[in-house]
Amino acid sequence: MKTGPEAFFDAVTIIRRVGPELGGASRFEIQRIAYLACLLGLYDGKPLAIWGYQFIRSEFGAPFSADLNGALERLYTSGLATLSSGGRFVVGDDAFLRSKPLLSDRLKPRERWLMPACDSALFLPASTLAAGIDGEPTSASAALQDGNPPLLSNSAQSLLYDQIHALRKVAGVVPDDLLTPSMVWMTYSAKLPSLQAIEASEK
Repeated sequence: MKTGPEAFFDAVTIIRRVGPELGGASRFEIQRIAYLACLLGLYDGKPLAIWGYQFIRSEFGAPFSADLNGALERLYTSGLATLSSGGRFVVGDDAFLRSKPLLSDRLKPRERWLMPACDSALFLPASTLAAGIDGEPTSASAALQDGNPPLLSNSAQSLLYDQIHALRKVAGVVPDDLLTPSMVWMTYSAKLPSLQAIEASEK
C-alpha cells in the first residue's frame, strides 16, 4: 500500500527519540506514541484532517494505523531501519536520514506534538501510557464495538473534545509546553475507570 510522508516522518522521529533510551521502539510503542501525538494536535487546537493518516482499534485493543505500519515495513526493507534481536526498530545515521525527502522541512512542525508524546512514553510507566490511551473516550467507545472501528471519529468524539476542554482548564495551553498536559491527560485517563468505580460505589 502507498504510505504518505507524514507516516514516514512520524515513524522515524519516534524511533530516533525513544530508541536510544529503550533500545529501539516496538510496533506497539510507535503506534501508541503516534496516536498520543495526534491527540496532542487536537489539544493544540489543530483539526484532525492535518494528521495525514487514520487510526482504528486493532484486534489487540490498541490504536493501529495501516499507513504507519506500512511506513515501518518500508523503512525496514529499504535499510533505513533495522530490527534488534528483540524485534525493536532502530534507525541509522541521522545525517543520512535527514537527506531523505521523507524528513522534509514541511513536516517538521509535527515535532511539536511528536516530541512531547515521545517524552511521555519515556517518563510514564508503559502500563500508564497504555491504560491512558485505552481510556481516551473514542478508544473506550471503540472497545465496546465489534471489528476494528475507527478512532477519533466515532460517536464518542464529542466526549473527547469535552475532555480536551476540561484538560485545558487544568493544564492550560502554554506555547512551548505540551509535555505537561500530555502526562496529566494520560495519568488521569489511566485512573479514570477506578475513579468512576469509586464514584459509583458511593452513590
